[in-house]
Amino acid sequence: MSFKQSLYSQQSGIACTVLVPEHAPEAKTSAIEELGAKIVRLEHKEWWQIVSGNKTYDHAEGLGIFIHPVFNKSVIAGNGTIALEVLEDLPNVSSIIVPYGGGGLASGVGTVVENLKPSVNVITSELDSSPQVYSSLAAGKCMPCDFKSTFCDGIGGFGCLSQTWPMVSKLVKRSILVSLEEVASAVKVLAERNHVIAEGAGASSVAAALSSKSMLSGDILFDFYISSLKTTHPFFFFFLVYFSNS
Repeated sequence: MSFKQSLYSQQSGIACTVLVPEHAPEAKTSAIEELGAKIVRLEHKEWWQIVSGNKTYDHAEGLGIFIHPVFNKSVIAGNGTIALEVLEDLPNVSSIIVPYGGGGLASGVGTVVENLKPSVNVITSELDSSPQVYSSLAAGKCMPCDFKSTFCDGIGGFGCLSQTWPMVSKLVKRSILVSLEEVASAVKVLAERNHVIAEGAGASSVAAALSSKSMLSGDILFDFYISSLKTTHPFFFFFLVYFSNS
């Protein structure tokens, strides 16, 4: 999302400041800076407080507009267009696995699926060390969880956010937990088989699909979803895994 906002800002001549957690990879932040945006690194807990809505950031001396990466309705709607493409290209899709960070992607994809094809299962992929959705679905309410930075920097957190939980709890059928080792293996498979350099967060959904295929209906469409969801920048390649009915 930050990359796309930076690109739009560059094309529109608008100044853009991007807040990132301190562990954000240089590969991502450098690409954003190349587009003319300013990077502000924050300690992860402070960054999470802003994401969770518990703290505001004094941006641009009060002159800027803060676009929330999770709660903003336009962002959620934009995420939903991914599901529109999935349903158009894969009319027999039965399940979609979405990497889970704050819930904006899952909310957007889930909303479209619920309205256009409610028979499709929306599933999240998470690290077993940060089971936000998994724990919250089991408890029936938002649950806190531990978090530590890993190479899967785009997913995980200190717990489901109360602002997105009502949508997530309604739209997400289940969550699949994966280990860092499984994600690393998925990154390797994607590189060797499909010549795609995937970030850890995106590859988590592939790891979830590979580890839980026996529990999901249909067949994984490996080459199709990879070719259909490539973005213009390899570091920002993000995956959803589709299973189609046989």
